[in-house]
Amino acid sequence: MKKVILILIFLLPSFFLFSQNKNTYLPEKKHKKGYDFNDYIEKPREEMYGWGWDLFSISYGYHQSTILNPTFVGLIHNKKMKRAYGQSFTVRATYYPFLFDMKWFSSRFKPIDMPNWQYYSDAKIKHRGFEISSAIAIMPINLEISHILIPYIGIGYQSSNLAITQTEGTGEDAHDVTKSATPTSAPIWKIGFTINLINKLTCSTEYSQTFKLSSKKSFNQFMITFGYLPYSSINY
Repeated sequence: MKKVILILIFLLPSFFLFSQNKNTYLPEKKHKKGYDFNDYIEKPREEMYGWGWDLFSISYGYHQSTILNPTFVGLIHNKKMKRAYGQSFTVRATYYPFLFDMKWFSSRFKPIDMPNWQYYSDAKIKHRGFEISSAIAIMPINLEISHILIPYIGIGYQSSNLAITQTEGTGEDAHDVTKSATPTSAPIWKIGFTINLINKLTCSTEYSQTFKLSSKKSFNQFMITFGYLPYSSINY
């Protein structure tokens, strides 16, 4: 399954890019409203993004995982463990309608009332990892609003683990030590949208989850981030 997802992430966009290099327009076969493929994708993309790849963004924001293991869910529901601040950092490159993401994330949890907890009270639980994914925008680029709002759906793969860390040392020597780590790596699907704000700023909201929900290591995730487009030529 992992290999299939990784192949799909790269194969579909690569095929599309190859076809564009071959200049494969469809001028003879018109769509219902008189638009051909060139009208829907190529011309608007050139007008909106210049040479295509110059929509590049970096973003940072809030990220939270929910481990779907019944025991884990029960600890949160019974207030024996609470969510702490989670964060993510994403680098995105866009060649409309494709979006390519590389993401680092860390979601944190704090034990509250766990008398049989074998670690000290300062121990932290983290769902952390790295994700690579590919998505496709689902709104036609010829619509005026698509310059601002970009809804998308995609697939990817996460290399991640659920780790228990504990701070050791004091002062400048204080550092986190991993006491245990359970692998949670898995293929994921995601859906979300990005809003292009003024002054090359963006806001994105995204939901993702593992394909398999019955596993004790399954999870879903939510994030909201704010980003910057350093090289974008978007016309607002």
